[in-house]
Amino acid sequence: MDAGVKLLQYRAKHATARELWAESRAIAEAANRVNCKFIVNDRPDVAYLAGADGVHVGQDDLDPEQARAVIGPDAGLAFRRITLNNSGRRRPSSADYIAVGPIFQTSSRRIPIRWWGQNC
Repeated sequence: MDAGVKLLQYRAKHATARELWAESRAIAEAANRVNCKFIVNDRPDVAYLAGADGVHVGQDDLDPEQARAVIGPDAGLAFRRITLNNSGRRRPSSADYIAVGPIFQTSSRRIPIRWWGQNC
């Protein structure tokens, strides 16, 4: 944040709920001091309780409208889809943006990555 980052997403897949909340709360306080937007990955409840600016949910997490009900109408909401083929939602969504990915293999994902029908 000291380098000028304006948006920070915190992702701690293996943290307990208590650890995630404590770390998110500390990051939210630090981000607020330097006018950096802060979002929590996967957990709308933790984002809300920690005072984060929003949440980023994936397709295995709460549905975007369920997440919106937890974080409220003014918080940021991101929704991630795995492929472009299923990125379009036919019904309206209150998500502020939809992310598509992963594009490259990561150490925290054990799924085959498909991009336009091709294995990567």
